[in-house]
Amino acid sequence: MLKEILEKVKKANIEEIKEAFLFSAFFILNGNFEIETKQLDFYPPKEKETITITVNEKITKKREPFEDEEVKEINQDINIDVEELKKIVLKEIKKFKLQAYELNKVIAILQNVKFKNGIKQTKQIWNVICLFSSFQMLRLYIDCLDGKVLKEEKHSIFDFVKMEKGKAAGGT
Repeated sequence: MLKEILEKVKKANIEEIKEAFLFSAFFILNGNFEIETKQLDFYPPKEKETITITVNEKITKKREPFEDEEVKEINQDINIDVEELKKIVLKEIKKFKLQAYELNKVIAILQNVKFKNGIKQTKQIWNVICLFSSFQMLRLYIDCLDGKVLKEEKHSIFDFVKMEKGKAAGGT
């Protein structure tokens, strides 16, 4: 899937990304693992900005300022592509006993992430976030070369919302 999308972008001959490198790929899938959004993020080091390319029926681009000394190019030769994620994610959903809940969205981001396990190490992974109808969220870090689950976390979306007694969320 990734290679096909990159080929489509290459054929579009987008001048702005000729000197840029790919540093992330972002996909939104529905609960049936059908891709709804395909987005590639490029970084032209001389310009210190990102160029986001969205690939659907037509290709659109958006530029935004971005400066990060540690932006690393992702390796496009991966063994686990978006299609292969489905099997891994379904296995983890079963492991966490979430199969009774409706899976609404899956967000899959191919990116480099720093791990702090004694040694600071950067690893290219799929950062996968599954959102369920029960307000449950499952986050997985999956190695894009061998499919191994490196990190897994189950949360309620409410864990991220802090409400003070007597005040409505977002209220004053």
